[in-house]
Amino acid sequence: MDPFASALDQAAAIRRRDVSSAEITRAYLERIERLNPSLNAYVLITPELAMEQAGAADAANTGQPLCGVPVSVKDLVSVAGHPTTLGPPHGEAVILGLAAQLEQARPWSLRRPQLK
Repeated sequence: MDPFASALDQAAAIRRRDVSSAEITRAYLERIERLNPSLNAYVLITPELAMEQAGAADAANTGQPLCGVPVSVKDLVSVAGHPTTLGPPHGEAVILGLAAQLEQARPWSLRRPQLK
Protein backbone atom coordinates (compact mmCIF):
# COMPACT_ATOMS: atom_id res chain seq x y z
CA MET A 1 0.00 0.00 0.00
CA ASP A 2 1.16 3.49 -0.81
CA PRO A 3 2.57 4.95 2.45
CA PHE A 4 1.21 8.34 1.42
CA ALA A 5 -2.34 7.07 0.87
CA SER A 6 -4.97 8.97 2.81
CA ALA A 7 -6.24 7.62 6.12
CA LEU A 8 -9.62 6.99 4.45
CA ASP A 9 -7.98 4.98 1.65
CA GLN A 10 -5.97 2.98 4.19
CA ALA A 11 -9.10 2.32 6.26
CA ALA A 12 -11.00 1.14 3.18
CA ALA A 13 -8.15 -1.22 2.24
CA ILE A 14 -8.11 -2.62 5.79
CA ARG A 15 -11.90 -3.14 5.75
CA ARG A 16 -11.63 -4.96 2.39
CA ARG A 17 -8.71 -6.93 3.84
CA ASP A 18 -6.50 -5.89 0.90
CA VAL A 19 -3.90 -5.07 3.55
CA SER A 20 -3.78 -5.61 7.29
CA SER A 21 -3.44 -2.98 9.97
CA ALA A 22 -0.38 -4.91 11.15
CA GLU A 23 1.29 -4.56 7.73
CA ILE A 24 0.63 -0.82 7.52
CA THR A 25 1.65 -0.30 11.15
CA ARG A 26 4.90 -2.25 10.68
CA ALA A 27 5.75 -0.16 7.57
CA TYR A 28 5.21 3.10 9.45
CA LEU A 29 7.19 1.90 12.47
CA GLU A 30 10.11 0.97 10.19
CA ARG A 31 9.94 4.42 8.60
CA ILE A 32 9.81 6.12 12.01
CA GLU A 33 12.80 4.07 13.20
CA ARG A 34 14.77 5.04 10.10
CA LEU A 35 13.89 8.77 10.00
CA ASN A 36 13.23 9.84 13.58
CA PRO A 37 16.90 10.09 14.61
CA SER A 38 17.35 12.96 12.16
CA LEU A 39 13.82 14.42 12.31
CA ASN A 40 13.23 14.08 16.05
CA ALA A 41 9.48 14.07 15.36
CA TYR A 42 8.58 11.53 18.07
CA VAL A 43 9.29 11.91 21.77
CA LEU A 44 7.93 8.41 22.48
CA ILE A 45 7.50 5.43 20.14
CA THR A 46 5.44 2.41 21.24
CA PRO A 47 6.06 -0.35 18.66
CA GLU A 48 4.92 -3.26 20.84
CA LEU A 49 1.68 -1.53 21.81
CA ALA A 50 1.09 -0.37 18.23
CA MET A 51 1.49 -3.91 16.87
CA GLU A 52 -0.78 -5.27 19.62
CA GLN A 53 -3.45 -2.70 18.74
CA ALA A 54 -3.04 -3.40 15.02
CA GLY A 55 -3.52 -7.14 15.59
CA ALA A 56 -6.67 -6.46 17.62
CA ALA A 57 -7.98 -4.14 14.91
CA ASP A 58 -7.35 -6.81 12.26
CA ALA A 59 -9.18 -9.41 14.33
CA ALA A 60 -12.14 -7.13 15.06
CA ASN A 61 -12.41 -5.28 11.71
CA THR A 62 -15.27 -3.22 13.18
CA GLY A 63 -15.75 -1.03 10.15
CA GLN A 64 -15.31 2.13 12.23
CA PRO A 65 -13.89 4.98 10.10
CA LEU A 66 -10.31 4.79 11.46
CA CYS A 67 -10.28 1.25 12.84
CA GLY A 68 -6.79 -0.13 12.24
CA VAL A 69 -5.33 3.04 10.70
CA PRO A 70 -2.05 3.94 12.42
CA VAL A 71 -1.80 7.52 13.63
CA SER A 72 0.51 9.57 15.77
CA VAL A 73 -0.85 11.75 18.53
CA LYS A 74 0.61 15.07 19.64
CA ASP A 75 2.19 14.96 23.08
CA LEU A 76 -0.46 17.29 24.45
CA VAL A 77 -3.21 14.66 23.90
CA SER A 78 -3.92 12.29 26.79
CA VAL A 79 -3.44 8.61 25.87
CA ALA A 80 -3.92 5.97 28.58
CA GLY A 81 -0.60 4.53 29.74
CA HIS A 82 1.55 7.23 28.11
CA PRO A 83 3.17 10.31 29.64
CA THR A 84 1.44 13.45 28.35
CA THR A 85 0.52 17.05 29.05
CA LEU A 86 -3.27 17.24 28.48
CA GLY A 87 -6.18 16.33 26.18
CA PRO A 88 -8.96 13.80 25.38
CA PRO A 89 -8.61 10.05 24.59
CA HIS A 90 -7.93 8.87 21.01
CA GLY A 91 -10.78 6.44 20.20
CA GLU A 92 -10.13 3.31 18.09
CA ALA A 93 -7.11 4.50 16.08
CA VAL A 94 -3.83 2.55 16.36
CA ILE A 95 -1.32 4.70 18.24
CA LEU A 96 2.24 4.69 16.83
CA GLY A 97 3.64 7.00 19.49
CA LEU A 98 3.62 10.60 20.68
CA ALA A 99 4.85 13.29 18.29
CA ALA A 100 7.08 16.18 19.35
CA GLN A 101 5.44 19.58 19.75
CA LEU A 102 6.42 23.19 19.44
CA GLU A 103 6.55 25.41 22.51
CA GLN A 104 3.68 27.43 21.00
CA ALA A 105 1.42 24.38 21.48
CA ARG A 106 1.78 24.91 25.23
CA PRO A 107 0.24 28.35 25.82
CA TRP A 108 1.16 28.29 29.51
CA SER A 109 4.85 28.11 28.60
CA LEU A 110 4.93 31.35 26.65
CA ARG A 111 6.58 34.27 28.39
CA ARG A 112 4.01 36.89 27.40
CA PRO A 113 0.85 37.36 29.49
CA GLN A 114 -2.09 35.17 28.48
CA LEU A 115 -5.28 36.83 27.21
CA LYS A 116 -8.51 35.79 28.86
